[in-house]
Amino acid sequence: MTAMQFLKALEQYGADILLLAAGVCLITALLKKTVLKNCPNKVYVFLPFLIGIVLYAAYRAIVTWSALPFTEGIAATLEGGLGCGSAATVYYIFYEQFIRKGKTKLSLSPILGGIVPEEKCEEASDELLAGAKERPEEEIGVFVKETIIRYAGESLTDAELEALVRALSTLLTALK
Repeated sequence: MTAMQFLKALEQYGADILLLAAGVCLITALLKKTVLKNCPNKVYVFLPFLIGIVLYAAYRAIVTWSALPFTEGIAATLEGGLGCGSAATVYYIFYEQFIRKGKTKLSLSPILGGIVPEEKCEEASDELLAGAKERPEEEIGVFVKETIIRYAGESLTDAELEALVRALSTLLTALK
């Protein structure tokens, strides 16, 4: 995947989400190197999405000067927060692919690490990326769920599986 394709993936987000996503990246990196350095890799997959939801909720509360983002507008808050997490993940993958390692091949291995066995990580990544390109957006979620179940087995709870499927579906749709 080229740098231009990554930039195209970010095109669907607004400036507020992209700026918040940069903050999510920084907070996630800081937490991974300090407080959460001994956590299982599974935590790092969900961390940008959780931080994105919290930051976006705080942002909306400040902008509206009300608690509506936590009550009546909770769906929009969750959607924006997941968008922040997805954009932050795209930033992270861009960094891993082009800046840190100098690779040019897109890989979801940094996200799948700790969930999928290490020896199957690259294979799962390739299958997810290729399969998402071939499918319409409405079928990506089902495909991601089936693929993750096949590779991860019983290592995820139902809640973790659903969160991962939603996060990866959002990311793969953005990268499409």
